[in-house]
Amino acid sequence: MHLNCAKFVSCRSASAVLVACIVAITLRTILLGSPQTCIEGFSGVDLRPHPPSLPLDAPQLESPQAEVRPLEEHTYTPDGLLVVNPNGPHPIFELMRNAEAAWEAKLARASKTLDEAVAEYKRRYKRPPPRGFDKWWDYVVKHDVQLPDEYDEIYHDLEPFWGIDPYDLAVTQEELEQRQGTVTVHKTPFNAGLEIVGETLPEDRRAELQRTIENILTLLKDVQHELPPLRITFSPYDNPSMLSDWRIKNMTLEAAAKGTTIKRSDLPAIKEAGWVQACPPNSPARLHLPSLPPLSTTTNISSPPKTFVASHRDTMDPCTHPSLLTSHGQFLSHKAGPFPQHTLVPRFSLCASLLHHDIRPPVPYGW
Repeated sequence: MHLNCAKFVSCRSASAVLVACIVAITLRTILLGSPQTCIEGFSGVDLRPHPPSLPLDAPQLESPQAEVRPLEEHTYTPDGLLVVNPNGPHPIFELMRNAEAAWEAKLARASKTLDEAVAEYKRRYKRPPPRGFDKWWDYVVKHDVQLPDEYDEIYHDLEPFWGIDPYDLAVTQEELEQRQGTVTVHKTPFNAGLEIVGETLPEDRRAELQRTIENILTLLKDVQHELPPLRITFSPYDNPSMLSDWRIKNMTLEAAAKGTTIKRSDLPAIKEAGWVQACPPNSPARLHLPSLPPLSTTTNISSPPKTFVASHRDTMDPCTHPSLLTSHGQFLSHKAGPFPQHTLVPRFSLCASLLHHDIRPPVPYGW
């Protein structure tokens, strides 16, 4: 009997649970509606609400996209800088493309024959090439020189001296040989090569400084027999010192362009010292004399626009970038600068700046 009662209770409990489940499902259906999956599963009609359909001729709406604006251009200034436009491409890629294009164009237009080289020289420099240019071209062909037309640096160094009276230039050369810290080299019709014939070097550094010039002569050993008789004076130091006066250099350049010369006695007198004496009167260095930046870090100085170097040579000009005069050791160590030379002095030096008229020979240093 106990077993029958247990079975009865168990069956009744199961029935109660089943009834409760049926009631719960029925109430859920009435109150919440049937699950959509069930409707779709048992009916071929989708009873879910749909948005109203558009007419067939209605325009199709595209998904919104971000507006793509064209990149803007950067600004190139006459002083050799690229001023960054924040809405432009990264300047480095543009500068690289420009440099590569300029290099390829230079190689493409390089002279292939002596006649082409002579014509290009006349076009660029408005004068015939120097005596012995044909021998130089033989050297170009023999050694496969890549840039046979590039004499700009040589031309710029020598150009102002063509405007000085030759006799006065010879006198200046003789005076230069007596200045301290020089080495004089000559070649005569009777010797095949260049040789040192005089020096005014300090005793404690004579051997070291003279070796500097001897190394330059060694560099010229293979071609020195082709050179005409000459006498030149070197500085063995690693800095220039022939500071130009803008008035004098400008006068000689104008004379050279006309094919005339100026007597040294007709040059203007030197009355003022300073680096800026080598700059044009309307240059930034003259109009806004450079000064040292303030030592205080709390000074509110507005940030200049971001720039990149587009022309290396132009950005090395202290006349257009006066900050060089108060930041570069070549100028800063001499404060406002020395007096300019009273005339153009034909001294050969290891280097020069755009404020100096030192002549730069080929040197085996800095490579």
